Amino acid sequence: MVDRRAVVHQAAGMISVQLGVDVAEALLRLRAHAFATGRSMADLAAEVVERRVRFDHSEAGTTPGPGGPDPDRSPEEESP
Repeated sequence: MVDRRAVVHQAAGMISVQLGVDVAEALLRLRAHAFATGRSMADLAAEVVERRVRFDHSEAGTTPGPGGPDPDRSPEEESP
């Protein structure tokens, strides 16, 4: 099992590149988004590392990655 802290720091590095900010700012953005969406940092970080969530400069702060959910479909439609 991968250390959850390592995943958080890997995600922070990825977010840092995506947003063009330093790693400390990226960790703050990750923490804020996790809080705002009621998720744990580790769970959100895992989705960033898996490229299912991508941070951007939009109002929402994130967009689905190529492996993420389709924003035009409800979660019920996503299930097989």
